[in-house]
Amino acid sequence: MWKTVSYHIWPRDTDFVLCLSQIPVFAAERHMMQASKEVVWDNTYMLHISDFEWVSCDNIEEFLRVLSKNEAFNRFECNTLFSDGKGKKLGIGVQYNRRTLEFTVRSNDIDLVNSAHVFLKDLFKARNPSVTVDEGKRVKYLQPTVFIGRHFDELGDEYYRILEMFLTLLGFEVKQGEEYSSETIPDKVRSRIDTQDIYIGIVSGDREHPWLIAEPAYALGKGKHTLLLAEKETRYDPTILGRDFQQLRFPRGQIEKTFTSLLREFRAVRIKGL
Repeated sequence: MWKTVSYHIWPRDTDFVLCLSQIPVFAAERHMMQASKEVVWDNTYMLHISDFEWVSCDNIEEFLRVLSKNEAFNRFECNTLFSDGKGKKLGIGVQYNRRTLEFTVRSNDIDLVNSAHVFLKDLFKARNPSVTVDEGKRVKYLQPTVFIGRHFDELGDEYYRILEMFLTLLGFEVKQGEEYSSETIPDKVRSRIDTQDIYIGIVSGDREHPWLIAEPAYALGKGKHTLLLAEKETRYDPTILGRDFQQLRFPRGQIEKTFTSLLREFRAVRIKGL
C-alpha cells in the first residue's frame, strides 16, 4: 500500500541533510537495507538547484553529499526502497519544494507504513494549519478561477483594478463581463461565469443594480461560490438571492478593506493552491 501526506509548516532552519540521513537508520533498526528499484518504485535522488540547474544522484549517500554542498535550492526528491530480504519492502519518499513537504511511504506492512509516517513527521517537525469544525464543513476545494461582476464606470474600473491585482497575485485566473443594463445576462457573460468556480460582485454607487442581482443569482443557480463586495453607503438589497453567499461591506473607496475577509473565506472553502 501507499500513503502520502503533505505538510505546509516545518522549521525554517530544518537541517535536511541530517533528517534525511536518519531514514536509512530507521530502516536498519527494522533489519532492512537499501534495495534496487522495482517497476512500481524507482529510487530517485534529484536536487533542483534552480530553474536552470539540477543534479541526479545514484544513491542516498551521494545525494546527501551533494545536498550538503548546496545551501540554496528550489526543491528535491529523495525516494529510497528498503528490503529485509525476506519479502518485506519499505519505500520512503521525501519531496520538498518551497511550499510543501511531502512524505510518501510504501510497504506491504500497514503498521510499518503508519509508523514510518509518524517517524517522518516527528523527524522533520512537520505540521499543518488546524482546521476548525465549521471550516471543515465548508471545504469545497475550488479551482482558483473567479468571475468579477461590476459597474462599468470610473469607480467600478478602479475597484476592479485593485481587486484583480490582489487576486492575480494570489494565483487566480480572473475574468470579467461586459457592460449591459438589463436583467437578461448576455450569453457571452453566462459562458464566462460557467467557466469559473467563484463569482464576486462589486456593488458601488447609489443607483440601481439589476445585473448585479441577475449575475449572482445565475452563479448561485450554477453552483458557483458567490461573494458580494458592497459599499456601505450603497442601496443594495440582495435578499432575493437568499443566504447562500457572503456579503462583505467596505467604506467608499476602500475595497481593500475586504481583502482579509476574502482571504479567510478562500482558506475556509479551500481554494486549490492557496
